[in-house]
Amino acid sequence: MPATSTNLATEALAYASRGWLIFPLWHIVDGICQCADAHACGSPGKHPRTRHGLSEASSDHRTVERWWSMWPDANIGMPMGANGLAAIDVDPRHDGEASLGTIWHYARDRGVNLFETRLIRTGSGGTHLIYRQPPGGIKSGARTFSLDGIDTRGRGGYIVAPPSLHASGQRYQVVENGCTIAPWPDVLNALLEPDPKPAPPAARPFRVLVTGSRTWTHPAPIKAALAALKNTHGGRLVVVHGACPRGADNIADRWCHNENVTAERHPADWSTGRAAGHKRNAAMVDTQPDICLAFIENESPGATGCAALAEKAGIPTFRNPDRDTIAAITAITPAETGLPPVVIACGPRPPKDGDRAAVWAFQALLSETKQLEELPLTEGHGKNQALNIAAYKLGRRIGAGYLDEASVTQALYAVASRWPGHTDRSIRATIESGIRDGIAKPHPGPTTRGVAR
Repeated sequence: MPATSTNLATEALAYASRGWLIFPLWHIVDGICQCADAHACGSPGKHPRTRHGLSEASSDHRTVERWWSMWPDANIGMPMGANGLAAIDVDPRHDGEASLGTIWHYARDRGVNLFETRLIRTGSGGTHLIYRQPPGGIKSGARTFSLDGIDTRGRGGYIVAPPSLHASGQRYQVVENGCTIAPWPDVLNALLEPDPKPAPPAARPFRVLVTGSRTWTHPAPIKAALAALKNTHGGRLVVVHGACPRGADNIADRWCHNENVTAERHPADWSTGRAAGHKRNAAMVDTQPDICLAFIENESPGATGCAALAEKAGIPTFRNPDRDTIAAITAITPAETGLPPVVIACGPRPPKDGDRAAVWAFQALLSETKQLEELPLTEGHGKNQALNIAAYKLGRRIGAGYLDEASVTQALYAVASRWPGHTDRSIRATIESGIRDGIAKPHPGPTTRGVAR
């Protein structure tokens, strides 16, 4: 962990090369945080520069290089628990030195020297004592020792790593004491506040494999399908894709980023030869997704092959669900959970006309979002009126019980949020108004010929 220079980009790459997970923090100029709050920032130079912060920490060279190419002066955040570490954080401004003396004497009386480990001098003049975390880790939190000015950083926590710059103008520095990172001193466990009772095990994630052509350029069906899945599974949804920078993978990845949904990326290593794509597809199928959505144009071999592998593995696979029947995903549950069946794009009760009605309603959702998607991105062109009309038409289907309001709202918002000159508040107000008017006039449903206007 020692820093050998004050060049933050160089040191960030050095951390990554040694396998440490890191992420960028906001930086300091003339003692002021360069975030939007500037002088009013309550944590200058210590809070994440990226949207998801700690959860995005990486040791991937390309990722770290990209971050510090964009923000060369960014401070360095280092997760503790995720790196197998735990820290004691001493803040001298709140009597932390006296509190450290208390636990140091306590540990010494039991034969342990707390300082025989990696030490970091913080920019404020405090100290981080770094240890290897014990089994189960150490929780993060203020007053975990019930003493002033001394905290722990462990599970879900991070420290500012050297040579980051503090608002005081001082840099975080490793104290050269000749010690490596020692195991957590178990004698301190008796001083820690007990962990709360463990929460019940989390429900198994619902994993959807998205595969598709690199030439796929229609975001609406992918966004609508994933929005409906998110509405059903919430935070349990995981989207598995091949990390292609174009086409269906890229659309799915951007949707995950915007909707705060976990994306599990499996990029192909093309340096291994032409079979890299097939190996990557097989690896994705081996993760045992619950369903596969394949968005295929011109019978592209990669996406077609991935869908075939999923089918061979017994995974329910839906090809081009915008044109076929995504509503058929109505009885798929994560394995061994006993959870209720998935209901995609259906209302609070089953469609009145069976699966055909569900398909009809979902095709209406896809049609309306596609029409909005095709509007020019420049300002004007009656986009607000078009959004209100689309919301009204789909609101009629919500009122009749064929679609659910949350999925419709998410799908419409996913399109309209890209329009310049439209605020989040105005978009949601327009959608809500149209849906409310539509619900007041429920649609009679599909005609016997299959289509109802």
